[in-house]
Amino acid sequence: AALRSHVSRPPAAERELATWRNQFQHSIKRLAQVEADDAQSMARLAEDIAAFEGRRRRREQVAKQRAEAAAEAQTRLRHARDEAAQTVRNLLIRLLPPPPVAEFVSGPWENVIVLYSLRHGMDGLETSKAIRTAQQLVRWSTTEKPLADRLRKSLVDGLTMVGFTTEDGDR
Repeated sequence: AALRSHVSRPPAAERELATWRNQFQHSIKRLAQVEADDAQSMARLAEDIAAFEGRRRRREQVAKQRAEAAAEAQTRLRHARDEAAQTVRNLLIRLLPPPPVAEFVSGPWENVIVLYSLRHGMDGLETSKAIRTAQQLVRWSTTEKPLADRLRKSLVDGLTMVGFTTEDGDR
């Protein structure tokens, strides 16, 4: 009885593994039927086994590259979140906005900053604009002036980018 891993595999991986096992078992059966002195058949079997091994190595290489890329993306995301959170904290500490504005800036708007940071870098133009918008919103929240159209548009554009609808932004 073969030992089975308790790790769940996606259906495509299961099918691929089953296909590989079937091909390998077929080659083993052919090997058992081949006469030891049949050099041509032995050479074909050796080619089959080498091809199987090459595909297995390639699959391992691709899986490793994907795992490394995923780990790198997680690291980039964590770094972008940390930088955005620190930027927002510094802004809120300096300007002390009313609680609803502070919650908005440290919640949905921080996500806007994170996304721009991932796309353009923390020093990128779009990220800087998102930070400036947060600063303008916080400053506006301490005045009694109406919300400027340009600030409203920047807020709606940023929120739309992270998946909020205009209706969500008006709440």
